Amino acid sequence: MSGTRSGPPPAWPEVRRRGLSSEQVAADQRGRVYAGLAPALAEVGYERLTVERLIAAAGISRRTFYELFEGKAEAFLAAHRDALDRLDRAVGEACAGEERWPVGVRAGVEACLEFAAGDPAMARLAAGDPFTAGPFAGRCQDALLRRLGSALREGRACAEAEPPEVTEAGLISGVAGVVLMRLRAAGDASVRELAPQLTEVLLTPYVGREEAARIAAGDDR
Repeated sequence: MSGTRSGPPPAWPEVRRRGLSSEQVAADQRGRVYAGLAPALAEVGYERLTVERLIAAAGISRRTFYELFEGKAEAFLAAHRDALDRLDRAVGEACAGEERWPVGVRAGVEACLEFAAGDPAMARLAAGDPFTAGPFAGRCQDALLRRLGSALREGRACAEAEPPEVTEAGLISGVAGVVLMRLRAAGDASVRELAPQLTEVLLTPYVGREEAARIAAGDDR
């Protein structure tokens, strides 16, 4: 018989809880739910995901789960917010210190794709993949647009002519769709290869195709 252990991760031993507040313990348990929820969603989708599967993936009891969340929907929405916060921080850190807006966009695109390559399931959750998000797909995609749209709108100051009002929504939705298709098809680090093309797509309405291609290629002069 193989010595490989299968099944859900063990619950956090009681001894490790000593000296921690109830808030810290609850935060750890929520983190376990979020960590288990993303890959489970990527495998079976929102509609087929059960609370039983979720608590098994998180390594917590059913009672603990319902002390933290009212049910699957609340757990999903909380996990989506957490995933979006993680993506937002990654983009913000990448863009920090970039004085030129177009160069910051390129850094942000690279950070998004690095996030997706590092954890495809979490990226699908953050972006509101319809398979992953089920009935909440539109709500999750709207949240993504709100988070990233404001940063993209800053490019209007660089544009010779004011882009149409729906430009940011169209760009972000299109780019997110391309990334999700790549993740569903490959689910690995190949998404990093999209950085130059996606950067050019995002920058072109604001700075023109030639300048967008130059920045996307890494020429910061």
